[in-house]
Amino acid sequence: MVIPVNSIESIGSKGKKLPLCPKCKAQLDDRVPRGFFVKTILFFLPLKRYICYRCQRKTYILQ
Repeated sequence: MVIPVNSIESIGSKGKKLPLCPKCKAQLDDRVPRGFFVKTILFFLPLKRYICYRCQRKTYILQ
């Protein structure tokens, strides 16, 4: 089975789909707590925050 490199999500080691970093295209396996603004004002949006350990960038992803 061939998985495209530029796909939005890739399959992790546990079989679940993991998002990719928008900058370096590495898998974002770890979630971090959301910021104060997102937690209090945008609480109704299903935003999740991930960190990329390759480029040290934190990204919000709408799921």
